[in-house]
Amino acid sequence: MSSRKKKNGERRRGKLNTEDSKLNMSKVKLGKSNKTTVEKILNNHNILCDYGCNQLANYKFGNGKNCCSNFYTGCSFVKQKSLSTLKNSLENEEFRLMLSTSKKGKKFSKGTKIENNYNILCSYGCNKLANYYFKTVNRYCCSETYMECDTARSILSEGMTNSWKNENSGHHSEERSEKRTIYMKEKWSDKDSIYNSKEYRELLSEKVLEAKRNNPEICKLAGEKLKERFKDPVFCREWGIKHSVSPNKPETIILDLLNEIFPNEFVFGGSTIWINGKNPDFVNEDQKMIIEHFGSYYHGEEHRIRKYKDYKNNKEHELEKINFFRDSGYDCLIIWENELKNIKNLSEKIIDFYVTYKKEKENI
Repeated sequence: MSSRKKKNGERRRGKLNTEDSKLNMSKVKLGKSNKTTVEKILNNHNILCDYGCNQLANYKFGNGKNCCSNFYTGCSFVKQKSLSTLKNSLENEEFRLMLSTSKKGKKFSKGTKIENNYNILCSYGCNKLANYYFKTVNRYCCSETYMECDTARSILSEGMTNSWKNENSGHHSEERSEKRTIYMKEKWSDKDSIYNSKEYRELLSEKVLEAKRNNPEICKLAGEKLKERFKDPVFCREWGIKHSVSPNKPETIILDLLNEIFPNEFVFGGSTIWINGKNPDFVNEDQKMIIEHFGSYYHGEEHRIRKYKDYKNNKEHELEKINFFRDSGYDCLIIWENELKNIKNLSEKIIDFYVTYKKEKENI
């Protein structure tokens, strides 16, 4: 061996010995993870993780950085930073629009199955061992698709919830609302669509009931907001156009009876007549009279207590509706479903109501 080669070899060995003595670490080579050599180290000099978590380093990567975990995504600081970045991104309208456009019509990408010999944790923060690798985003996941990871799904859900709560969000824009309406109409009109399947309807019903049980305050708030919207005549008119309503069997009997006693005086309210957010069943606009039909089930005490926590008895329930329309300038008659069994008595009740209140108006 020439003297020059001998000196270079000693110089290289001396440099390595100097670094080892400086760090005073014993190294055990673990292998490669994502093209980065991972080495287990005995940290006798209390060297901290280079990724910012301030924990002692237990591993060294091929890029020269020390880490508390055998993969940088396992570092608590990196994990928290990644989750924070994802949350912030989801609050950005442009990012969500870009994400929606890029994923439209596509299924969730599936990861590649891996043998996790280095105990790499899921990159989405669930602290489970990774079983799949997503090459396009350079992330590891516990599940074949990231939406199957509970933590990833909860982050997306939280981002969408915050977005909907923001009144200035694009979700509440007229353009987005119109697009949703068109999309859902197409889906619901398709007989072969999943939305028309029995399984989906049962699932939807269960989800709605579960949401009401778990979030009673949100449901109450949504109901109050909807009531306020129905006070807007423009909203009521638009709602009526979209939700055309025909009289049911009991209402048809009452309407036929009204036309027999008072021809063409009462009209069916359907979804077109609104009075301060309420949609009356039958209206005589000239005489300022309203007739309401109360079904035994939906207006019964048991159903009102269970669904609306309304503990008023039937008489109090009647008076509440009568007083509401009276404050709006209308006299109101309540007809219960069981009264339809005796048409003669019902006819007398309607005539008595009509004559009595007409005389009162004439005397005024």
